[in-house]
Amino acid sequence: MEVILLGLGLFLVFFGLHCLIWRIHVPRRQAWRLLELFLVVMVLGCLFFWVARESALLLLSLADFLHSFFLSALLFAGYLVSYPAIERDIPSFIVINSIADRGAKGLTKELLEQELTDELLVKPRFEDLITEKLIFAGTDGKFRLTPKGRLFIQPFFFYRNLVDAGKGG
Repeated sequence: MEVILLGLGLFLVFFGLHCLIWRIHVPRRQAWRLLELFLVVMVLGCLFFWVARESALLLLSLADFLHSFFLSALLFAGYLVSYPAIERDIPSFIVINSIADRGAKGLTKELLEQELTDELLVKPRFEDLITEKLIFAGTDGKFRLTPKGRLFIQPFFFYRNLVDAGKGG
């Protein structure tokens, strides 16, 4: 039980700091800032573990602490993967919110299509890709992947090929 509580506690410390910092200032390149914050919390967690073990405040073994650390890392990975849906509105949420805003009146397909513009759906994604340095605009005006972008997309290509997924949504 201590393993789960410590792992969850480390993640909650990260999450609390994340909420506090983002209320004060939302940084650029948020995914990187989240990773940096998580690593800081993990280093502080290691220091806490070392001090607590030396002073007999914590009776976890090193193996138990590593399990807690791993649990916290898994929780963080899940959070980081879902963060883009929190950071920006995803198309599915935009559709659902537009329909919900109309209440019982509902929303016609034509009006929904008018609301779902490239300005709302595509432009913010381009801005995110450029900010995160996954793509860049060449001197010829064409967008290209950065080495980081190529590395980022490889697991998705691998998975799509693995399950024989075609193009499309």
